[in-house]
Amino acid sequence: LITNVAIPVNRKLIKMKKGDSAIVFRLTKRILDPSRKEEVSVEEVLNNCEIGLLKKKEGI
Repeated sequence: LITNVAIPVNRKLIKMKKGDSAIVFRLTKRILDPSRKEEVSVEEVLNNCEIGLLKKKEGI
């Protein structure tokens, strides 16, 4: 575990409200075999993703 906390993964569309926070993982390169998405190693994530905290400040 990268964060020492199990984080459920989903690709649902969400609408954040003021004060909401989200952990975001953005791939910096494509996974060559998409069927492997569930098997990506911690090393692959650390080398090929940007990880950030997104906070909603204003309502739009």
